[in-house]
Amino acid sequence: MEDPRLKDFVENWKLAGPILKAMREENIRNADTAKAIEALSGCFQSAIRTHPPRKASGLAELQRWFKIFRERNPELAANRHG
Repeated sequence: MEDPRLKDFVENWKLAGPILKAMREENIRNADTAKAIEALSGCFQSAIRTHPPRKASGLAELQRWFKIFRERNPELAANRHG
């Protein structure tokens, strides 16, 4: 048995979705990027001071995990393209 509230929820989103999308697009069009950058500059500078860049991106670690996965699951790794 289907919950009637679920149907109402879906119908409400069907109506609200386009309205919210239009509002979002208008907000993006009207955004003052320069003002936002200036407003967030202090936060960015603080983040750089408290969290300096890492020496590595983590890509090598990710590749190591992929290698381990391939070694443990040869049946999946062998069929990469379909």
